[in-house]
Amino acid sequence: MKKLNISIALLLCILISSISIANAQGYGMQNRMKSFPGLGAADANYDMRFLDMMVKHRQHEILMAQDALSKARHPELKKFAQDVINNNPKQIEQMQTWRKMWYGK
Repeated sequence: MKKLNISIALLLCILISSISIANAQGYGMQNRMKSFPGLGAADANYDMRFLDMMVKHRQHEILMAQDALSKARHPELKKFAQDVINNNPKQIEQMQTWRKMWYGK
């Protein structure tokens, strides 16, 4: 499971890097959004799907930040990584609270 989480975190890093490169090359938000498939239809479960994906996203950010905290050379990056580690659990907790409140799960 840990290897799977690390693999997912690495894939997210690659995706974020690709988006950054595309942005640096002059592609606008419109082009970036075309590559995002979305979370499906705006149906009764859309908000639940959004929360589920955002919780996973924030959890992976924490994993990447922990790695950066131990390996990054620039103090600004280490501070950013620490901020992610400090703040993401609060955001995750808020989203999980909403999910339980709204969907009972």
